[in-house]
Amino acid sequence: MATADEFDQLVATFLKINNELTQIQKKPIAITDTVRISTSALHLIDTISRFPASTITDLAQKMGVTKGNISQQLTKLKALNLISISQASNNKKNKLISLTDSGKTVDQAHQSLHTALYQTIKTDLTHFSDDQIHIMLDVLEKIATSINTYQQQLSKGAQQDD
Repeated sequence: MATADEFDQLVATFLKINNELTQIQKKPIAITDTVRISTSALHLIDTISRFPASTITDLAQKMGVTKGNISQQLTKLKALNLISISQASNNKKNKLISLTDSGKTVDQAHQSLHTALYQTIKTDLTHFSDDQIHIMLDVLEKIATSINTYQQQLSKGAQQDD
């Protein structure tokens, strides 16, 4: 069991990583010669690529963000001709999101950026045993679940205040 100091260090490190990722998400990067886009939009493009013909609700659930957040980003991506939106044949309420050819090009460029990053991380992780990797995965899953539960509780409290 972690001591109070170790727990405080774990929380501080997690918050530092979270803050760094938050800053990265906000900054637009030049992904191709003609497209400058935020990392959060790139991750939405990646999710659309991995789950073609998803709905806004599907994408929001997969990414752990609100439907409003997805809708705002989709408007920008559509204006850049990176996605197409069509009506679902089985449910006129649902809109299906897919990548255009330009969107696929942006997704491929994004994947290339990740290849170098992931290789560095994989190299760093070779120093850990399989058991240590499983423990890290377990810890990260527990943190994600705790944050999700906490966020749901906050949302319920805010709804009760309305």
